[in-house]
Amino acid sequence: MSIRYGGILRLSLHELADVLQRAGYRIASPLPPRPYRGEVGGAISPLAHNNVVAVDVNTERQVVGLTAISLDHPLNKFIEELEKIEKLIKEDLRLKAELMFYEVIAELRVETGKNPLETFNNIASKCAELSDVFEKVAGLTKQEVTLFNLRLRSKSYGPNDYTWLDLEVMPSVARPEIEYLITIVYRDQNIDRMRNLVTNIYEISSSIIKALELKAYGKTT
Repeated sequence: MSIRYGGILRLSLHELADVLQRAGYRIASPLPPRPYRGEVGGAISPLAHNNVVAVDVNTERQVVGLTAISLDHPLNKFIEELEKIEKLIKEDLRLKAELMFYEVIAELRVETGKNPLETFNNIASKCAELSDVFEKVAGLTKQEVTLFNLRLRSKSYGPNDYTWLDLEVMPSVARPEIEYLITIVYRDQNIDRMRNLVTNIYEISSSIIKALELKAYGKTT
């Protein structure tokens, strides 16, 4: 997860490290020496951590990122950490921070007992509209082809907008006959919508796989 700021915000690595340390985070990386005048910026990953998240920072891009250290904690805990960092920046550093967006990048692996390769084979066989595309590609490559994944995006936004969804489901390359791989990039300016996605991400992923397998195999008993 990350927070992207814009406007006149100026992050100082030393000031941010001091604030994080006072809030109970442990500094994870050595900082450049403090200059006589001015501020030290740059990118450090991680800058600090606690038992829940590691904190990354890139002052040039004005991004503060959080990476989950363990998934043993309730998912809402990660949003709490995000809000905690945001409050530290606004109140302890007293910076006029113009929020651009929040972003989460997640990767999940799901096993259902079904073969993901076969799932996409079955879905492809039911997509008559794509049959001419498959035939064209097969003719060009001299190999019979089928679907390998499903990738969805926000209908009304582009990848450079402050609101964005990029969701992909595919067979895991490492275990394609056993495991689905789901990757999600979600960007929004609303913390409540971000909280809803993060706290329900397992249920969302499971529902997506169930919908795909229903399309592929029909109703199962």
